[in-house]
Amino acid sequence: MKNLDIVYPDPCIPAEKVCPYGHKDNIVPIVYGMPGAETMKMAEQGLVHLAGCVVSDCDPRWYCKAHETSHETKSHRSMIISWRVPYGQ
Repeated sequence: MKNLDIVYPDPCIPAEKVCPYGHKDNIVPIVYGMPGAETMKMAEQGLVHLAGCVVSDCDPRWYCKAHETSHETKSHRSMIISWRVPYGQ
């Protein structure tokens, strides 16, 4: 019997609506996917920030207009689950 280790990432924890530089103003939500007419209008007004249409589980949720930067989500360390299984005997 040998150990078979499988690494699972912890779920992402959404970042707070705070710029990495510490302020809370000029921050808008990031919108993913193909925007409709209303979303385009909101983007033109600076109420949302448009991003790509390919998304993952841990994409940024907030955009700082002052620093032109996105707020990454916080992710905890991965956990390793180890099983004793018949492997490579």
